[in-house]
Amino acid sequence: MRYAFLLLVLMLSSAQAAEQVRLTNGEWPPYLGETLPHHGVASRIVAEAFALQGVEVQWEFHPWARSLKMAEQGTRDGSAVWLANPEREQHFHISEPVVESGYYLFHRKTHAFDWNDVADLRGLRIAGTRGYDYGEAFQRAEAAGELEVVRLTGDEQGLR
Repeated sequence: MRYAFLLLVLMLSSAQAAEQVRLTNGEWPPYLGETLPHHGVASRIVAEAFALQGVEVQWEFHPWARSLKMAEQGTRDGSAVWLANPEREQHFHISEPVVESGYYLFHRKTHAFDWNDVADLRGLRIAGTRGYDYGEAFQRAEAAGELEVVRLTGDEQGLR
């Protein structure tokens, strides 16, 4: 299992002084969503944790890559919910895990195939969402040109 974390540009003590933080995230129902009750389960967990410290969360929903970039540039206080990696650790203070997640591959029922590792995906045209983390092995194979990955702005576009 992978754990998704809250990425913060500021320390909690700074957030307490501000009494409000502006956090970005993307659509990932039921965990995150602009129109979901409480903006989703993960958003509620994050908002409740801040509320315990007297800090109100103002949520903004953007495409994932933009959400991360806004937090990296400091135009927003942080972003939720991401997998931790060394690059993100350079830019952010990272919380304890907020939710657990995993990697899944969706394909047409009419195109059945068996796969066990990334090498089995060679020769397939794969849609991936910009800003998503698909795991080290997948991303290494993608960067090396071993996989044909078309990066799109959203999950729905990729499924179509």
